Amino acid sequence: MIALLALWLAAGAAKPIVQSVSVGADEQPAVLGEVRSGIPPPARVELRRGEGGPTLIAIGPVLGSMDSRDVATDVAYSGGRLTLTATITRSADYQGGVHKNVLWRPRISVLLAPQRARLTFRVVWRMRLTTGAEVAHTRMPPYPPQTYPLVVTKRVGPAR
Repeated sequence: MIALLALWLAAGAAKPIVQSVSVGADEQPAVLGEVRSGIPPPARVELRRGEGGPTLIAIGPVLGSMDSRDVATDVAYSGGRLTLTATITRSADYQGGVHKNVLWRPRISVLLAPQRARLTFRVVWRMRLTTGAEVAHTRMPPYPPQTYPLVVTKRVGPAR
């Protein structure tokens, strides 16, 4: 799923700061590889630089079969801070399944316009149940318990 955005700078600049946002997933083999190499951070941000501009990749917490792969996103920019809010939906009625729980991680790519100034990229991971209730704590063995909202921040400067 790709959502194209025209997120304009608060100062009314002629160029958007965000060119596009796309949501995907890291599937079970990649997630299990992380487990074998030690417990990775619950969420992280990676930066990749390309000709079209830098891409920020928000890698979310480990999720399972009870979690929807349709992760809602909202992007806002203010005062040098770009905030991505990602909302995960978990089934309120999940009681275990016939099939083995399949682990996965959401991966959200944010393609930025080429930039000249530093900015702070802040990702806020939220979780809610299908009933709409907010989730504050989860557990996905073998990972430690997780508290929501989960916030990850990365400073990004211009390409050198």
